[in-house]
Amino acid sequence: MCYTVTMPIQTGNAHQDGADYRGWLLGHFVTPATSLRHSQEVEVKFRAIRCGDNRGRSIDGDVRTTLCLLISGKQRIRFESGDEVVLSREGDYAIWQGQGHTWQTEQDGLEVVIRWPSVPDYS
Repeated sequence: MCYTVTMPIQTGNAHQDGADYRGWLLGHFVTPATSLRHSQEVEVKFRAIRCGDNRGRSIDGDVRTTLCLLISGKQRIRFESGDEVVLSREGDYAIWQGQGHTWQTEQDGLEVVIRWPSVPDYS
């Protein structure tokens, strides 16, 4: 599907623009489809992480690649494989493909998450 973009530059605020999408700023789910933030190729999230926040369940059969980049704070990611990663320094990141995972925030901060491709029906 191809879209015509009538505005070559789009600006905004990641916290405000991602509010309707659980922090996701860019992806297939962004409407209208003519927005520069609408993409079938990639999803981008910018969000504040709060101590005690967690994701207690994993997505089964995920085929996407994910990059989680810590700006500040501390976050623990546990993978179904049994591996565990702790992101605690500015710039720490983890990248994985097709791995179910859960996470828990251990210190307030900020993170950027990039996933590709942007696949409908995942949440």
